[in-house]
Amino acid sequence: MKDIKTIKLSKSEPGQTDAGKSGMAYTMGCLATIFQTDDGDFGYCYHGVGYGGNAFESEDEAGFASAKEAEQDARSNYQAMPGD
Repeated sequence: MKDIKTIKLSKSEPGQTDAGKSGMAYTMGCLATIFQTDDGDFGYCYHGVGYGGNAFESEDEAGFASAKEAEQDARSNYQAMPGD
């Protein structure tokens, strides 16, 4: 699998940082990485930081004929997070 690009889908860039004694600070957000499979088709995977500061990663969605098609599908299926 070869990563093609990563796109930001949410308003905020997701992130987690150490906040010292208070624990972890986080920014909720979602990215999608567009990739090419070893078979030559294209796909995407959502990942980021969700409610409560928990990192997440979706299952891969693949089988697209082009990176552009995979990106369009990722954008059209993205469901905005609360506060986004």
